[in-house]
Amino acid sequence: MYPFEMEKIIGAQDPILQPHSCLSFFHFLKTHHSNHSLKPDLKAHLILFSRLFKARKFATIKTILNSVVTDSQFRSPVSGIVDLLDEFEFHFVDKLCDMLFRVCSDNRLFPEAVRVFDYVEEKGFVIEERSCFVLLLALKRCGEIELCLRFFRRMVESNGIEIRVQSLTLVIDGLCKRGEVEKAKELMDEMVTKSIVKPTVFTYNTLLNAYVGRKDRSGVGEILRLMEKEPVVFSVATYSILIQWYSSSGDIGEVEKIFEEMRERKIEIDVYVYSSMISWNCRLVNMKRAFALFDEMAQRNVAPNAHTYGALIGGVCKAGQMEAAEILLEEMQSKGIDLNMIIFNTMIDGYCKRGMMDEALRLQTIMERKGFNADVFTFNILANGLCKLHRYDEAKCTLNSMVEKGVEPNVVTFTMFIEIYCKEGNLAEAERFFRDMEKKGEVPNIVTYNTLIDVYCKKEKVKLAHLTKSEMINKGLLPDVYTYTSLIHGECIVGRVDEALKIFDEMRSKGITGNVATYTSLISGLSKEGRADEAFKLYDEMIKMGLIPDDRVFSALVGSLHKPLTHAGLKQNEYEDLKVHITEAILLVAMATSEDMRINAEHIRIADQFVEVPGGTNNNNYANVQLILEIAEITHVDAVWPGWGHASENPELPDALKAKGIVTSYYTKLSKAPPETVKELEQAARRLAISVNYVGAATASDYRDNKIHTGWLDSRIAMRVRAERPPWYLSVVGGALYKATASSAALVSDYVGYLEKGQIPPKHISLVRSQVSLSIEGSKYTIDMIRGGPGSYKLKLNQSEIEAEIHTLRDGGLLMQLDGNSHVIYAEEEAAGTRLLIDGRTCLLQNDHDPSKLIGETPCKLLRYLVADDSHIDADTPYAEVEVKPCSLDVNTRKINIDAGQEETTVETILEELAQEIHSSVGVRMHRLGVFVWEVKLWITACGQANGAWRVIVNNVTGHTSTVHGKHVKDEEKWRLPKLL
Repeated sequence: MYPFEMEKIIGAQDPILQPHSCLSFFHFLKTHHSNHSLKPDLKAHLILFSRLFKARKFATIKTILNSVVTDSQFRSPVSGIVDLLDEFEFHFVDKLCDMLFRVCSDNRLFPEAVRVFDYVEEKGFVIEERSCFVLLLALKRCGEIELCLRFFRRMVESNGIEIRVQSLTLVIDGLCKRGEVEKAKELMDEMVTKSIVKPTVFTYNTLLNAYVGRKDRSGVGEILRLMEKEPVVFSVATYSILIQWYSSSGDIGEVEKIFEEMRERKIEIDVYVYSSMISWNCRLVNMKRAFALFDEMAQRNVAPNAHTYGALIGGVCKAGQMEAAEILLEEMQSKGIDLNMIIFNTMIDGYCKRGMMDEALRLQTIMERKGFNADVFTFNILANGLCKLHRYDEAKCTLNSMVEKGVEPNVVTFTMFIEIYCKEGNLAEAERFFRDMEKKGEVPNIVTYNTLIDVYCKKEKVKLAHLTKSEMINKGLLPDVYTYTSLIHGECIVGRVDEALKIFDEMRSKGITGNVATYTSLISGLSKEGRADEAFKLYDEMIKMGLIPDDRVFSALVGSLHKPLTHAGLKQNEYEDLKVHITEAILLVAMATSEDMRINAEHIRIADQFVEVPGGTNNNNYANVQLILEIAEITHVDAVWPGWGHASENPELPDALKAKGIVTSYYTKLSKAPPETVKELEQAARRLAISVNYVGAATASDYRDNKIHTGWLDSRIAMRVRAERPPWYLSVVGGALYKATASSAALVSDYVGYLEKGQIPPKHISLVRSQVSLSIEGSKYTIDMIRGGPGSYKLKLNQSEIEAEIHTLRDGGLLMQLDGNSHVIYAEEEAAGTRLLIDGRTCLLQNDHDPSKLIGETPCKLLRYLVADDSHIDADTPYAEVEVKPCSLDVNTRKINIDAGQEETTVETILEELAQEIHSSVGVRMHRLGVFVWEVKLWITACGQANGAWRVIVNNVTGHTSTVHGKHVKDEEKWRLPKLL
């Protein structure tokens, strides 16, 4: 069959075949003949398209056209088709060109698409704007942004194409994603100025999002001004972008304002906006607000997604509240929301930061059972957690196992290896890893370089540290505050303080602000050289910047006063103020295992601060030289006393500490001391005894004459004993932690009880969040408590929040750690409330008091009322008769008058008489605890056991006002007293 015969069959004026038969015949020729001469050529295809066009079979035309342009049988099929189009009818050609243009765009045949567009323009046809959008979209997806912009301009220049805003927005989005935000903004302005197309909220959102991503404040402001000028109504996406902008800027107030505006405008807030709000609050560890938003989602029937739960889990993990994270994880799974690697890694990281490595490793096992293989982030997190516990060998094993499992290490992995070897003192191995990084395709980052610079400086290899800094700069990395601080510290160590000051000036000239470590290094260096004036100047600068000096700063400043170059301009009152700081700066820091904390070990009780260390055998803690050395460095101690045994018998400890400039303090047995030393100590002891008027066994003659007495001690105790109260904040924090600890066991029991029954615990039972109300000294405090783990709490009061830990001691007391300091708390329930003893000072957590009621606070049985209802009762008037076991007594209201100006002895006499009166009236025993402190215990004659206590205490709080507390007194009354203590 000749081609002209084929064309006659399928496309003559009077065609032999109908369109559907024609298609079948056409398909037969294409598939059943190997002879190319019998297969339809391009012209035959065009004739077929013409027949199908008349039959309005447009979809069929497009399908066959798609196969033609991708058929390797034809060379340049698109150009061939275009060359033949002049032989066909105008309307058919117009429609076919539009189809051909789309097919080329869909197949990413961009030059061919432009060839069709050229032909259409030449012939006066028009490609539809929607078809042009298809090409723009394909170009953008392929990253051909420049070609996309050029074609858009051709569309604009073409008179027949009406530009839609979708095309403009698409091109602007492509430019923004390539970082050409200014060019995108100029394009929008040009379209507006020429009245070609008017931007919509989607166009503005695209530019706004780009400026937010660049943190371009002026750009964000310009877009918002343009939107206000038009005006353009904000969409949900606009609000989401603005929430991201203000959150990243830390302006949470503006975020809440925008969120409230959405509510006022009744804009439907979707899960993405809620998740964004929750995410940013979680990043700021504002978990109360995050959970409030989460609850609001449930109320509005907005279902949370994986991102919502991921944000909440990340927030509670950051706050150290791992129990809350576990609850959220379980809730997430119960709702059928799939877990992902990010959530698993977040949970593992949370456990690691809390030192809960067993739980972290357990979760890794669960993760792998669910089909998630640990990635490089998982291994890095686990290794970092082990490093924080000084388990360096295990950390290295974890990282090595990662490589064995085929997981490629990243820059964090290499940096961690380098840090571990630096900590172990193996600098050669650390340097080897550093050199191997680039060989393996990993480029060191600022943290990697800072790690090496720091160890070089500590080992007095300052020149090498400077060379490393230069190499870092050559690689395009700019030094930060940690780089400069390490170099300053290194120069001070080797005694080149002037060089350190030059580095300090260079750092400030680059706009980098020093931190506490920066100023501490300089002040210490200057003080060692006796340059007190310069040291004090830096100290003043440090205070103005709001940086809080530590004990090293104060110790250095005092040391500078004893150098040849003393601080000539230091005023006497400044020196006295400094001495106060020094007194506060002398701190005892103890290492503490969980076992020792439970038994309230003596060394923990007397310490001002403690650092929790791993338990178990002493090679994990008190005999671990590396651990002692690192804690000594972290806590910045001046001296270490290793005790007896443990690491004290290891000669490596004093050498290691000496290398760090830390003194090792050992107690020497007196029996090993020279005789002259023992004699000198005895004489010093006698001088001390004489200075306090002590007469005792120190002198044999005194002992023989039986002149030994402790009156000297009693008189000094009488002068110094005070029933002092702890600072108010210790009372509040200690009281809140005591209440939370006391209620925790009951809450857990209730919660587990519901779960065992297969029930969901009610919302009011929370293992994470609670609220404690305290009444102390007439003031009421309401504290929000967020539990982050066993003994770990975050306390929020008004706009302030702190973190604290509480541990139960074996003797029933509590060990509280707050702001790095430890405090021992004991509690005793009294009728008036709960009395706390915090570090030997007492405070009362008062029960809520209703002044309209008279309540008998002693366990008793009411016999009868002595007055009628609604009667007025004067002081000292019996109002009821009660029975206490076998005896009965009247419960009286009581009023005591103590006039201002009365002497201490007079006040003591009044209180003694009061105690004796109670003793004689109810049959109790009374004894004096100390100055202004009397305790009367009520005894039951029948069994001889105490069932109550009546304690009279006068506590001097301000030096002017004192309070008398009594267990049987109905109201706590206050009297104005002279300054007695």
